[in-house]
Amino acid sequence: MRFNKSGNLLACQVAGKMVEILRVLDETEFKRKAKRRIHRKEKKFVKEAADVNGDVNPSTGEESSIPTLTGHCYDVRSVTLSSDNTLLMSTSHNAVKFWNPSTGSYLRTIDSGDGLCGLILPRNKYALVGTKGGTIEIIDIRSGTCIDVVKAHGGSVRSIATILDGDDFVTGSEDHEVKFWEYQYTQQPDQMYHALKHYTILEIMTDEYRHSKPLMVSHVRTTKMNDDVQVVAVSPNAKYIATVLLDCTVKLCLKRKKKRLEQMLESDLDNAFENRYAPKEELPEERAVALAGEKLKKNYS
Repeated sequence: MRFNKSGNLLACQVAGKMVEILRVLDETEFKRKAKRRIHRKEKKFVKEAADVNGDVNPSTGEESSIPTLTGHCYDVRSVTLSSDNTLLMSTSHNAVKFWNPSTGSYLRTIDSGDGLCGLILPRNKYALVGTKGGTIEIIDIRSGTCIDVVKAHGGSVRSIATILDGDDFVTGSEDHEVKFWEYQYTQQPDQMYHALKHYTILEIMTDEYRHSKPLMVSHVRTTKMNDDVQVVAVSPNAKYIATVLLDCTVKLCLKRKKKRLEQMLESDLDNAFENRYAPKEELPEERAVALAGEKLKKNYS
């Protein structure tokens, strides 16, 4: 390190084969440059804040602020939007909160387990929350209550995704399993709340009402993976299902179309009788035993 003869330049040898030459400023020039540097940093900070918290309206060219949602006491684990983008759900350690995404206004809080993922079902009446304890909580959005808890996995439910071609959804867990589910309404939401007006407080507290489940969730099948499942995604046409595993791999598989057993039997019987055997009009009567195409006169129970 060495100064020049006039003392206004300083040469410094740095790592490698480089030499940095620094200029020595007097007090006045130093204050002027420091003030300019602070001003540039302030402008940069304002610009970055505008990029994060604001969006430019293409019609007016003005910045419109994006609301910041605050209210959770613990880390927010997941957020999900409804299919019509009118409802936002966020999950945390012990609560599920609902918001209006357009205005950012808070709607309600529902006590929950340690929610890691969530899904708002169509029509915005019910929501599903996958928890760290391996359960799926069914949330009634309108009443603000958890109406059922389904034991789904042996590990944490890390991801949940809907299948758009029907009333189905899929979950992924740390127990190395991807499970397929279907849900159905035992009573339509609008009918349920209309009938609720005719109940008295005493009737609402009875076991018959409290044990009725307006939304039923049933397990369809399970696909085993070779590591913890972190994320599950379904293509818009429901043809492909992608899973992200803990071993830094992505597995892509085709969704198998399922049929109910009775539909398969009806289809097979229709084709068999119409194509290879007798017409339906000549089939044996109900509770009659037929062997080799012959009717028997005796009926057996």
